[in-house]
Amino acid sequence: MILTMRRTIFLIVLLTFVACSSRPAREQASTEPKPSSDVKLTLGASPRQGFAPLHISLIAKLEGAGGNDQKYYCLQEEWDFGDGAKSSEKPNCDPYGPASKVKTEFFVDHTYEKEGTYTIRLVLGEEGKDQVRSRQVSVLVLERSLGSN
Repeated sequence: MILTMRRTIFLIVLLTFVACSSRPAREQASTEPKPSSDVKLTLGASPRQGFAPLHISLIAKLEGAGGNDQKYYCLQEEWDFGDGAKSSEKPNCDPYGPASKVKTEFFVDHTYEKEGTYTIRLVLGEEGKDQVRSRQVSVLVLERSLGSN
């Protein structure tokens, strides 16, 4: 009786293992390169709020792009700081080749002189043409109170 129960438990465990480990081919991991929809752009600001004049540092990271994927090589950066200031940089890159490296981190600093809530926007690639990604982040700039505290 105990031997039969052990065999039954063993068979249940074995069948569960086999059922969980054998997936249809369409669900198995692919060795093909990731499609561009898997590429994402993150954007962060530090600090996110403070008193004017507020100096912030921005960092953007392009994640999921291949290390030498030609589509992401030598991307133009377009920063809109939301206060009327803009920055555009077309990198001076060597012609693309097998040893070319994709830039995945983008840095910029900006100072806000007036109070308000500002939306910062970054576009990688040429907008309307080869735009790769765009991302926004908001910062809050406060005016210092001149109260008698």
